Amino acid sequence: MKKNLLYQLGLLALSLLTFTAQAQFVQSFNGTSLPAGWSNASSTGSTSTNALWKFSGNPGYAMSGTQDHTGNGGSFAWVDGSSPSGLTSRLTSPAVTAPTVPYVDFWLKSNITGYTTTFNTFSLDFFDGANWNTNVFVFAGNTTNGGWQQFSVALDTFTITGNVQLRFNVGQFGSTAFYNDIALDDINFYNNAPCVAPPT
Repeated sequence: MKKNLLYQLGLLALSLLTFTAQAQFVQSFNGTSLPAGWSNASSTGSTSTNALWKFSGNPGYAMSGTQDHTGNGGSFAWVDGSSPSGLTSRLTSPAVTAPTVPYVDFWLKSNITGYTTTFNTFSLDFFDGANWNTNVFVFAGNTTNGGWQQFSVALDTFTITGNVQLRFNVGQFGSTAFYNDIALDDINFYNNAPCVAPPT
């Protein structure tokens, strides 16, 4: 009886907690142009469309036919590996209020199935209010089954001193870079990491 009572009290305490994360911003790239407040640039200063992130059109080769992850008929952000290669395409978020426990998740798609090349590299940088912390997340490969795959990155180890930003990069340095287009969708940047809901 005592153990059961303690168990029930434990469930009650859990149910009183807030289990939903507070989103600082959500970006689903539903339009076909650069979202307001975001910046789009290349490491070399090139303004070629293939040197920058795109928000319309469709990737090629094994990525041909990619649909947005959101599922609302909108778009997604992507980098075309076609010439010019040997540069990094950088997509930078607006600055947002310093979070308590920063955490980000997003959906990524990369697939070179059937083609011979080394991969282009996707990476995430984090501005902590004073400095850019580079390569806090790095991925080079096929996403699961060549489809959309979610990744989550905790950023709570950094010392936050002011407004923060995220920068999403694709380094077009694969041996045959044009075979490896990379797509990004449904970015969620949280003030605190999502928690698992209590048992019912």
